[in-house]
Amino acid sequence: MYLLIDLTIDEVELAEPNDVKRLHVAVAHGSDRAEVARLLASTGAGRFVEGDDDHVWVSRGWLRQRAEGRVSGRWSEDLDHMVTKAREHGWLDDDGTHLRAHVEWLATEDGAI
Repeated sequence: MYLLIDLTIDEVELAEPNDVKRLHVAVAHGSDRAEVARLLASTGAGRFVEGDDDHVWVSRGWLRQRAEGRVSGRWSEDLDHMVTKAREHGWLDDDGTHLRAHVEWLATEDGAI
């Protein structure tokens, strides 16, 4: 699963929620860090890792909320397993509410980001 942030429509969505084996943030149509930070904060999706433009803390609560009604089976247990693995690698914040995810700055149609 991943967070898709589309800067042309000011939206953050959870894409591919059933894929609980990976987590990242994809930013489309721009590279404005301040705008991405604003969208993450205003939606409750997360926040940038302090001093790091390439990693975001993603809210576990936001993930669960956005996946509700879209996933089935053992999704909740699989997310808990992801959290366990994240903790082992240091990818869980101090209070355990956010997972660390890499940011992919996607190229636009003209090749620029």
